[in-house]
Amino acid sequence: MKNKKKVLIAYECKANALDIGRVLRDMDYEVVMTGSGREAEIIVQSHCPDIVLLGVALDIKDGISVLRSIRRWYCMPVIVFSSSLNECDMLDALESGADDYIGKPFSMAQLLSRMKVAMRHYISSYDLRGSAEIIRIGDLEIDCDECRVLVSGRDAELTKNEFRIVALLAKHPGRVCTYDYIMEQLWGPNYFADNEILRVNMAKIRRKLNDLAAAPRYIFTVSGVGYRMAES
Repeated sequence: MKNKKKVLIAYECKANALDIGRVLRDMDYEVVMTGSGREAEIIVQSHCPDIVLLGVALDIKDGISVLRSIRRWYCMPVIVFSSSLNECDMLDALESGADDYIGKPFSMAQLLSRMKVAMRHYISSYDLRGSAEIIRIGDLEIDCDECRVLVSGRDAELTKNEFRIVALLAKHPGRVCTYDYIMEQLWGPNYFADNEILRVNMAKIRRKLNDLAAAPRYIFTVSGVGYRMAES
C-alpha cells in the first residue's frame, strides 16, 4: 500500500481548516491540523509533512514567523493563505520562503491545483540536483546542481522560486519568455492569477542581482510581454 501524502494545515480559522481537511482526507491525504504557531513548528519537526498550508494570523506566533522558522531547517513546500491578496503581505511571505501565496476567497479546486504544483516542483528541484549544469552569463553563474546563483562569485541567496525563474530564463538566453509561459512553467497550467506574483518575485531577483530595471545587465523586461535573459 502506498504511503499517503501528509499535509499540515496550520490555520487560524478552525471552520475553514476543518472544511479543507475533510476534502483532503476524502482525496486520500493524511491531515494534521492546528491553530497554534508554536504547535505548527513542533508538528513540522515531529511529523515531517509533505506540504504545509499556513495561515498568517495563528495563535501565539504568527504564520510568517513560523515560516521563517521552518525555512531554517526544512525545504518542504509551504503555501501561505491570507485574508486578502495584499502586495506587502505577499512580498513578506515570498521573501520569507513561501512557495506560493493565496488570498481569499479561493476555491478548493484552486488550492488543490496549487498544492500539486508546489509538490511537483519540490520533487523536480531535486531532479535538477546532480545535473552538474552551470550556465554562465556575464558575471552570473547559475549552478543547477547546487540550485544557486552567484554574482561575481557572491551567492545571491535566491529563494527556490527566484532560482527557478532565473534558471528558466537562462536556459533561453536572448529569447523572450512570456509572462504566461513563465507562470505555467513555475506554477502549472491551471494557475488562477495575473502576473502580480511574478512581478513581485522579479523585483526581489533584480535587487539581489543588483540588476536595475532602468539599466539591466542580465534580465530585460519586454513591456506587456515578458522577460529576456541576456546572451552569454
